[in-house]
Amino acid sequence: MDMMKTTLALLLPVLLLTGCKHEETRGVSTTVRNMSTLFLFEPIPGKLKSTHQTLSGASGEKEHEVTARFDQQGCLTDVDVTSLYLINDRKIHSNTSLRRDKDTLVGEENGKPVLMKLDDKCNVVSKTRGDSTLDIRYNDRGLISAFSSTPDPLRIDITYDEQGRMVRRNMREGARLISDDKQTFAQAQADKLLDGVLITTYPASTREITTRCEYQQGVPTSCRYTIKTTPGDTVIERRSTLVSEFY
Repeated sequence: MDMMKTTLALLLPVLLLTGCKHEETRGVSTTVRNMSTLFLFEPIPGKLKSTHQTLSGASGEKEHEVTARFDQQGCLTDVDVTSLYLINDRKIHSNTSLRRDKDTLVGEENGKPVLMKLDDKCNVVSKTRGDSTLDIRYNDRGLISAFSSTPDPLRIDITYDEQGRMVRRNMREGARLISDDKQTFAQAQADKLLDGVLITTYPASTREITTRCEYQQGVPTSCRYTIKTTPGDTVIERRSTLVSEFY
């Protein structure tokens, strides 16, 4: 699971979708794929009713938890996100709770009001929190292609493979490169859609995350993440559980 959430507080609970068209019932829908990008959780194939995912450290302490629910048209009705970060040896908690209200998602992020504007295709086009606005752009396949924020000079660009899976993402602040992600997948095991390796390059370090999951009828139910950071060759593990319901 991507850990860039420690760098981008505005993006973490960037949110989701409403009033959308009927999505395909096989494979990962465009709606769910975009949601997984916005909320940093694993995309689930099928006609999804709800998903509850938790990421835990070696001690068992929860570090990231997401619950999202959808209506029968595949549109988000509500979402809750709780995250725990360790920054400079200090534990930082983040909480977001949103509910759909017509063409917006409204709620709170860390006790402050948040408003998401939605288009007629189930896509979030902007997120406003206080004086900060995050704009979201989409490619011709309906997948998120870029984020940009004001007044901060922050931008994220994303590219996908032919199957709609994210394979490249870079984050910049003005001209300065903050991080560059490259994702490869276990192509020989098409039924294991999440298994692969993510390499993130920072100005002074590199992180490699190897993902291996358990599946039931092609649906992921649990995952193990082996995370190696250099310099130092530090290796840690994280585990997730994924409980999903379908229509």
